This record gives sequence, C-alpha cells and structure tokens, in this order.
Amino acid sequence: MFSSSDVSIENGVFKLTDENLEIPEVFVFSELNANTTNFLISGPDVNSRINTFSFIDSRGIKVENLMANFEYTRSHMIFDDLTIKSEASELKGDLRFDYKREDLKDFTDKVNVTASFKDSNISLTELNVFFDEFGINQTATFNADLTGTLNNLEAKNLNVSTTRNTKIIGDITFLNLFTKESDDFALNGKFKNLSSNYDDLTALLPRILGKAIPTVFDNVGNFRITGNSKITESSVEAKIKIDTDLGLIDSDLVLSNINSIDNASYIGNVVFDEFDIGVLVNDPVFKNISANLDLDGKGFRMENLRTDVKGEVYKLNYNDYDYQNIQVSGDLGKKIFN
Repeated sequence: MFSSSDVSIENGVFKLTDENLEIPEVFVFSELNANTTNFLISGPDVNSRINTFSFIDSRGIKVENLMANFEYTRSHMIFDDLTIKSEASELKGDLRFDYKREDLKDFTDKVNVTASFKDSNISLTELNVFFDEFGINQTATFNADLTGTLNNLEAKNLNVSTTRNTKIIGDITFLNLFTKESDDFALNGKFKNLSSNYDDLTALLPRILGKAIPTVFDNVGNFRITGNSKITESSVEAKIKIDTDLGLIDSDLVLSNINSIDNASYIGNVVFDEFDIGVLVNDPVFKNISANLDLDGKGFRMENLRTDVKGEVYKLNYNDYDYQNIQVSGDLGKKIFN
C-alpha cells in the first residue's frame, strides 16, 4: 500500500502509444500540471481526489482544468463529481467506464460507458477534433444520460440548445461514431421536440443532416419535429410529424440514395394538413392542400419530380379555386399528372 496526502506534477509529459497501430501515438499530453489529495494505491486499486489537472492534447485541445473524485480498479474507472474546462467548453457530471482488462485494447467497441452530464456547454469546433461531423463556430448547452460503448452510444433524456437556435429533446443512439469507415455510421432518434430551420439544422451536422434533408425544406421556415428517424450514410427512415410555418406534415417514408438528396428515391405515406404546398415547390398557382397520399418515386423539385401517387386529396387550392374530395391515382412528373 502507498498513500500520500498531497501529490503534484509540474510541466510533465504523458504519452500513450500502441506499436501495433500505423500511427503508434494514441495521445500525447504536454505541459501537464496536476494536484491530487488523499492519493492511495492499494494493490491494483487507485483512489484520489483530483483538484487540478491541465494539459495540452497533441490534437490541439487545451484542457485548462479537470476536477473529479477518481477511482481505478481492474474492472472499472470512475470520475465522480467531474468538471472539465477547456478554452471554450465546460462539462459537469459523472463518468464511469466498466471493462475487462483485455477489452481496453478495443476501447471504442468493448468498454462500457455510463455518464450523466448536467448544465454543460460544449464548443462544436473543439468536438470536431474527435468527431469531424459538426459545424463550426457554434456552442451547445446540454443535459444527457449516456450508456453503451463509444461505437454504440445511447443518449437518453437529451436536451440540447445551440447558439443557432436549434433545440433537441429526446433520445438518440449513435452507431459507429468513432469507426474509421464513416459508411457504417447511423443515427437513431426518438424526438420529443426538434425545433430548428433548414439552415441551422444542416449547419449543426453538415455532412450527416445536410445529405438527409431535401433543400426544398429551406422554404418551410421554422419547424418542429416529433417522432422517430433513422439516418445512415445512404438512407433515411422517417416516421415523423413536422409542424412548419406552412402547415403540418405527417410522414412515414423511407428515402434511399440520399447522397444526392434532391434526386433521392422514396416510398411511403405523407399526410398534409392545411399545408401551403405552393411555397414548398415554388409555384404560386398552388396554395393550401389537405391530403393523405401514398408515394413511390424520386425527386423533390418540380423540375425533377417523378412519382406514383395514390390517395385522397381532401382539399386543394389551385389557381384560386378549391378542389375537394378527390381520389387520385397516377404518375406525377415534369409538372404533368397522368
């Protein structure tokens, strides 16, 4: 057993390397300064109160201070009452890692994470150092309970507000967040409230959401989404309600080939309720529509739209005349309906 009431490190360097990797240095901390009290080593177990811990990460992040009640054993590592401050972020909460010692070499897939963060602020620019998917020059405040591995991470009770007026409340599971092959990434969301607009939401996750939201949504203004959605590199499953400035959309759609989202294919059902479709498709002869339609086609702009349409149009204002109770079945393309 070894114990000390006070341990300090000044201007240290810490390196973790793995010679099996193409780039052996996993991470390097320089300008490391630390102070701990009640430091205890008992066999393989370590306990301490971390009062100060600052360093510069080799990837460019400067941690100004880390404070926590720390515990390490052969099966778990705990950071209770954790506070991490960087130049632009501050995280507050509790963090725990559970593992078998042999699993540490496959940290992102086998080490289980349990965390709870409250009233925290994070810079998306700093977050991009670890996961280069977020927008820049934005800050988000958030609360969340995290469970799972880093590559299968579930965020429950998520409450996020960004400086660009996007708000997200719900549960999200991130799959393969830290996998080198980005094609394996997926996001499963159960949204109680996702409030934003096209520009702000695509700026939050430019590559992921930018590919998943048709550009015509730039015309709907502010919107609020509730429901479930799954987004991958190539497809979107959306069973969601969208309350917009133009009216209400209730969709149950599967989109594929979203790498060119305005030409993507889709199949499913869409319900419009007093929705100003003319603004959406940029054609003023159309006004409000209320309808329940099954769609199977591709394209989201009038000039490239080709889709099979079946269902009922309860009301459609076209060229200032209200058409009502129309059963439709046919092909729509190039502004012609057969």
